[in-house]
Parts: sequence; C-alpha cells; structure tokens
Amino acid sequence: MITIEQVSIENANEILAFEIENRCFFEATLPSRGNDYYILDNFMNIINEICEEQKNGSLYMNIIRNEFNEVVGRINLFLIKHEKYNRAFELGYRIAEKHQGKGYATSSVKALIKIAFKEYEIECIQALTSPKNAASQIILIKNGFSFVTKIPNDVEVNGIFEDSIVFEIENQIK
Repeated sequence: MITIEQVSIENANEILAFEIENRCFFEATLPSRGNDYYILDNFMNIINEICEEQKNGSLYMNIIRNEFNEVVGRINLFLIKHEKYNRAFELGYRIAEKHQGKGYATSSVKALIKIAFKEYEIECIQALTSPKNAASQIILIKNGFSFVTKIPNDVEVNGIFEDSIVFEIENQIK
C-alpha cells in the first residue's frame, strides 16, 4: 500500500535525503540536476518555489510513501496548462533503487491519475519515457496510457541525446 503526499517544507529534508541517496542511480538514466541541487539552502529555495507553483496549479509534486511511512519515490505532474482545458504535459516518477520492482510506481501512477482527474480536473496527461525503459512503458500501459509518438533526440542524458516515447491518457471520469 502506498500514499501520495504533496511536496512541502515539512517533508523537504526527507526528500533531500531520498535524492542524495539515489543520485547516482537516477543520473545513470536521467539528466543530472547538478551539484547545486543537493546543497541544503539551494534545495530549500527549490522547495519554496515548488510550493508556490503548487498553489497556482501549474504543477503538483509528490512523494510516495510505503506502508512503513518511508519515502520510496516521487511522482509529479508538470507543465499544467489551463487554456481551453486542463492538461498535464508531463507525468514523471522515480522510485528509489532499493525499492525497485515492488509495484510502487504502478500503484502511485494509478493513484495520481485518479487525483489528477477528480481533484485537479485535468483532462489529459502525457508521459514521456526512454525507448530503453520498458519497465516504465509497461507501468504506463497498465494504467491505461496509449502510445502517441516518438520524439527523436529529445533529452540529453550523460552527454548523449536520446529519443523520448510519448504516452497519453484522457480523463474518463467526467
């Protein structure tokens, strides 16, 4: 069982510890956040900015807790547009190395979809993944996402540009 909790000043130290512990693991497949991200003062400024952006609904960043109340991951909705309808242009998630393969990502994506559609009134969510990340693609498909397109040379990881695979799900809870 997992719970999803919005990023806040109250859980910032736990988030920083999670990020530091998993930095090498994440940076093997994701763009680096750089050394400054992990400095406490800088990190707290980032958390304050996130809290402000959450208030205006332009993003929703969350931690994932397991049944023992441990932070096992993060799951976020970014680039939310409020034009004709609410659309999240990116769902992102990351699970700690020691908690891989336990179903936390699948469960948290399912839970966040429900929250996004009901509470945030999002009409559509997109998620991007590396073509090499079959596990992430399976998680998205299990949760009702459909393949949309492939974007060539979309993201730089460790000095190499990689493609992105785009998935999407529309709100069916109307």
